[in-house]
Amino acid sequence: MKVGIFTARSLTPLHPRLVLFKHYLEARQWEVTFINHSNHNGSMQSRINWLVLWFFDLVAVQKSKASLNYFDVIIINDLRYLPLARKAYRLGKVVVYDTIDFNVHLRFYQ
Repeated sequence: MKVGIFTARSLTPLHPRLVLFKHYLEARQWEVTFINHSNHNGSMQSRINWLVLWFFDLVAVQKSKASLNYFDVIIINDLRYLPLARKAYRLGKVVVYDTIDFNVHLRFYQ
C-alpha cells in the first residue's frame, strides 16, 4: 500500500515522530512518501491564507490535491492540511489525522 504523509514540518531533518511513522510503515512493506507544499513564504499567493487566519494553508492544500490520487492511505500531520481530508474522503481514501504536538489549542486565538 502507498501512504502519503502531508506535513507542514521540515523534511530535512524529519521530525522524530515522522521518522517513527516511516520506520513502522516501511517495516510492514508500505511505501511512504512525505509531502510538504508549505514553502511559499513571502509569496503573493500566501496572502489568501489570511482569509482563514492561517489555521489552514489553502495554497498548500490546493497544490497537494493532485497528489491524493497516488495514495491508498492519507496521513494529515498538521492542522494546516486538514481541508485535504474532505477531498480524500470523496476519493474513497483512508484518512488519518495526527498532530505532532499536544498544544493544538495554542493555534487558536483565545
